[in-house]
Amino acid sequence: MRTLIIGYLIIAASFVFGQDESVWMRPNRGQWHENIQYRVGLASGEMYLEKQGFTYAFHNASEVYHKNHDGHKHRKVELKGHAIKTRFIGSNTQVALSESDYSASYSNYFLGNDPLKWKSEIRDVGRVVYTNLYPSIDMEVRGTSNHLKYSFTVGVGKNPSQIQFQVDGAKRIYLDEAGNLHTKHPFGEIIESAPIAWTISATGQRTEVKVRFKIRNRTVSFEFPA
Repeated sequence: MRTLIIGYLIIAASFVFGQDESVWMRPNRGQWHENIQYRVGLASGEMYLEKQGFTYAFHNASEVYHKNHDGHKHRKVELKGHAIKTRFIGSNTQVALSESDYSASYSNYFLGNDPLKWKSEIRDVGRVVYTNLYPSIDMEVRGTSNHLKYSFTVGVGKNPSQIQFQVDGAKRIYLDEAGNLHTKHPFGEIIESAPIAWTISATGQRTEVKVRFKIRNRTVSFEFPA
């Protein structure tokens, strides 16, 4: 009996960290809307981890700020934004999230006049696990050097075809020749690396399994060619 593991990376989403620095996820302790579980900073926006998917909120706020504060006259730049949402179809609405690998530094939020909504000493995390995102299928999100890594652990006897996510708000989604998934939007694109998969036996033996993305009507899933 073997456990199947599928993993892939977001390899291009312009995370706001220096070269070779880890990507961190900031937990929501009440400082943001309740739908948000974790936030990741992007160079041109934010990524939000939610219980049933992710939201990418892109904008040109940095461009607007610099145009208005560089001491030169420019044509007025309007603030623009765009959202990409990925939703795990048929996933567990009561999925349990857990976190680990805390940062040494922390942030404070003193927003508004209500002290009950002030939050302090919020430490970023490097690992979040969605337990039973689907029955006996867990998802791990981990920050690595300039990337976020996703992996699904599929329990023995469970069908990985349950894992499907719908992409909304994209100008175009497609696979390149290497099998990487591209999601085009007005501010650029999100690139997710071609998946890899392997099984692990009860004795710890690891065996590679062929896997690739499949797109149908803006829904992405995994298929396992013979």
